Amino acid sequence: MAADLSKEQLLGELGLSKNDSKVYLTLLKDGPNTVTVISKKSGLHRANVYGTLERLKAKGLVSEYVEQLKRIFRGAEPSILVTLLLEKELKLKALLPQFMLEHQLSQKNSVVEVYESISAIRNIFHHYLDLGENIYAFGIPKMAIDLVGEYFQNVIHKKRAKQKQWMYHLYNSNAVERIKFLNTLPYTEARYLDSEFNSPVATVICGDELSIMSLNADRCILIVIRIKEMAEIYQKYFQILWVKAQK
Repeated sequence: MAADLSKEQLLGELGLSKNDSKVYLTLLKDGPNTVTVISKKSGLHRANVYGTLERLKAKGLVSEYVEQLKRIFRGAEPSILVTLLLEKELKLKALLPQFMLEHQLSQKNSVVEVYESISAIRNIFHHYLDLGENIYAFGIPKMAIDLVGEYFQNVIHKKRAKQKQWMYHLYNSNAVERIKFLNTLPYTEARYLDSEFNSPVATVICGDELSIMSLNADRCILIVIRIKEMAEIYQKYFQILWVKAQK
């Protein structure tokens, strides 16, 4: 009895219900049978057995044939269970990036979060698109263009412009060509600061949130701070620098 229970639990982890497991194990143990016999040996009502067999057929775990005018059901080779496991793994891998994004951007109770990847930086800008408020960025190094420039141009900036969301950029002094390009985009304005203000760290403000980004080819670090007062102060810093910036 303990061994049967262990098998049912294992099948349950593969997505089979308790009734599915009972019927499939009955077919493996006793061989092909009619609904009446399967019902008797599994301890399930005939009506439940019919529904269970249909589900198992859909999963490829049961086949059906007619013998002497009777419907006979046969359990599939147990090796097919490995296929079920692989299918679940593939589905998980397909959804994993979405799960990770939702996890990263749904930590509303966290005041400070730290990430270490270029994908986290992309994700935070998708979050800012959801916020829909003006985006202010300063201290942007030229390196940022190589790391995220193409992705921003093809994805972030297009969606931002479509929803008429303004973004203001303050780049380091060596990114003049990038600034010229940005100023051709709708709902976008970019300037640069004198070399004395050059920084390897970018600061971005959107709504009540503040992000500090260390961008380089070897290591990207993102610090997200959800403190309204700090976001307001840094936005004032931005306005002071904006006045000093070159068009």
